[in-house]
Amino acid sequence: MQIETFQHLGRREEQQDAYFISSDNKLFLVCDGAGGMENGALASNLAIKTISEAYSRQAGILDLADFKSMIYESIYKINSLLDKNVATTLVCLYIDNEYALYCHLGDSKLFYFNEKNNSWIATKDHSIVQELFDAGIIKTEEEILNHPLRNRITKAITPGIMPAPDDLEVEKIKNLNPGSIFVLCSDGVLEKTTNSAFAGVFNQQTSDLNEKVEIIRHQCVQKSADNCTLIAIEI
Repeated sequence: MQIETFQHLGRREEQQDAYFISSDNKLFLVCDGAGGMENGALASNLAIKTISEAYSRQAGILDLADFKSMIYESIYKINSLLDKNVATTLVCLYIDNEYALYCHLGDSKLFYFNEKNNSWIATKDHSIVQELFDAGIIKTEEEILNHPLRNRITKAITPGIMPAPDDLEVEKIKNLNPGSIFVLCSDGVLEKTTNSAFAGVFNQQTSDLNEKVEIIRHQCVQKSADNCTLIAIEI
């Protein structure tokens, strides 16, 4: 397994993204805080701390229900500790041997690139623009990038608002192939690029993971005003 990461401040005064990689290289988290400079960072770091500690207390994640329970109970705890007017997104990935489990809230995203058939999937943002796209009101990815409501999310870890169990979408990917890649990232990474263009970088067969991540990092440094955080994992 190869793991590459980067963070970029953008034109923000503080880094409000946070990420985590477990010592066993199985659990990966990216959170993007919101609610003012200090409070945004507090929210994302609290989410990382709470979920990582919950993971460390477990003897292991046995199945999808076990994974969902760990995340849901962590969100409940985070909700009880957060101040008002703050929130954080979440994207979480667990990899174990030949399968992976993942879930997300908000517009932090997970991509999976299947080396065997050169296909890819991405989580669907919980956002106003995603709903407009699904409804056919927004027609293209380029329109999403430039829409005035692009940063309005519809789900997050928010104090006082506990998602229903069914709102926490947990997915499983079976039969992972060697050479396949997972990417977790905050929305700042995709601020100036479409999902398709992003996928084109990671589907390249001629460069290694470090080179692919460096291409994205360079794009973020040149173009992104928002905080950027990325974890890439090649199996």
